[in-house]
Amino acid sequence: MQKLKPIKFGPYNLDLLPSLKISDLNLELKSKITHFWGENGVGKSTVMNLIIDELLIRKINFSFVNQNYRQNWLWWYGIAKNLSLAAGLKNEKDIYDLPEVKDQWSWLEKLLMGKTKPTNFAKVDELASINLSGGQLQRLILFREILRKPKFLLLDEVFSALDKAVVKELIEWLLGEQQKLGFRIIAISHDSEILEMLPGEVLDFSKDDQAILSLKSRI
Repeated sequence: MQKLKPIKFGPYNLDLLPSLKISDLNLELKSKITHFWGENGVGKSTVMNLIIDELLIRKINFSFVNQNYRQNWLWWYGIAKNLSLAAGLKNEKDIYDLPEVKDQWSWLEKLLMGKTKPTNFAKVDELASINLSGGQLQRLILFREILRKPKFLLLDEVFSALDKAVVKELIEWLLGEQQKLGFRIIAISHDSEILEMLPGEVLDFSKDDQAILSLKSRI
């Protein structure tokens, strides 16, 4: 098995809290999956945003998904259009011939062939209006982002609003896609069950003045 090449980010200078000032923070990600772990307000999203800035500067292809499905889905388009845009297709009907879509047909068929329609983002009941569950939509969102062929998939609490049984199935599917395509995952989480289902290295964000990050191996 080919050894994974570490990816380095930083150095960063952060002033997150009155008692927590970080100078020259360097991150070296060695695992295919890295978790940013900790309480709210300790800097996880700040560091994630800094990494996004670096990926943009370095022109490394990445995808980002957060926990708010209302922000992640293009409600004014249907499912086929959402997927075709991510795949770079001019004609949304071509999505049905895409090998990646055919490979996922066992679960995509009922969604693509279902009675869904473009939805106004201003509506409160978006999920009900397109006849999808939260788990179905999150899987669609993740699949759409994978169609972009990212080197990094950045996840910000994407499983927090879903039932644990749904999360387990979704993560098993995501791990299978990672195995096939080789993208790295950086995930923000404060749920220990997610760490167990999505095993990798954990960067523990702490309010300790001495060190914001301590690396724990959970592989």
